[in-house]
Amino acid sequence: MAEPPNDWNAQLAVRSRISGDLLEVLPMKGSWTAHEVTLALRLHRPAPHLTLRLFVGNEPMDPRRTLEQLGVTEVQFIQVDYLADQHLNEQWRRMEEDLQHLTPEVLYDLGQERSPPHEDLYLVLRAVALLVQPDSDLSWLSMRRMLCHRGNFRETLRSFCIDDVPFEVLLKFRDTVAKAHFDRDRLRMRNLKAGWLSSWVLVMYQFVAAKLDFYGMGLGYPSLMNPRVFWRFNKSSEPPAI
Repeated sequence: MAEPPNDWNAQLAVRSRISGDLLEVLPMKGSWTAHEVTLALRLHRPAPHLTLRLFVGNEPMDPRRTLEQLGVTEVQFIQVDYLADQHLNEQWRRMEEDLQHLTPEVLYDLGQERSPPHEDLYLVLRAVALLVQPDSDLSWLSMRRMLCHRGNFRETLRSFCIDDVPFEVLLKFRDTVAKAHFDRDRLRMRNLKAGWLSSWVLVMYQFVAAKLDFYGMGLGYPSLMNPRVFWRFNKSSEPPAI
């Protein structure tokens, strides 16, 4: 197997880091090959009991057979390309609507002391929203944080790095989004009721005003049902014929 150029080795080294017995590696172009995994393991010379965590992209490959030969005993896969899954795509659409109701202050509060700018943090929370799902195992999130760079969302997911963050921050983010979703639905229902009520009152007023105008007892409101009412606001002309 031919070795890639040295600069490619350096890029992969930057995208892979080891902490204790955990090695986390990001793909170069959104999908993994066995060669990339092997090269990352060779760069770090991990212990046989190492846990490898791969962030897979558009076309995830399963390098378990290669990893077993290298002594890796556990592999954790995280699907990043949510567009390939219709359920995640729909879930993300709803999450994106909810995030529009979060203020910059709330977004900043969900970050850490060295949070990126508001636009970057917004992308961070979008990436977190893809992985914080009610039906998923959240144990691995207890010490994880996602930081990303400004730009295209797909490229952002492929370029974010990993740092530590308290688990409570992610839970707070999920609860905040859920509350925003609930508040938005409640506001929609309140506006819907108010809209129906105002329309009903307006129709009834127009009906009553038309009846009173017909009997010469106008309310002084320009009822669309009786052209005589408009004449009261334009005395220079003759009253319209009915």
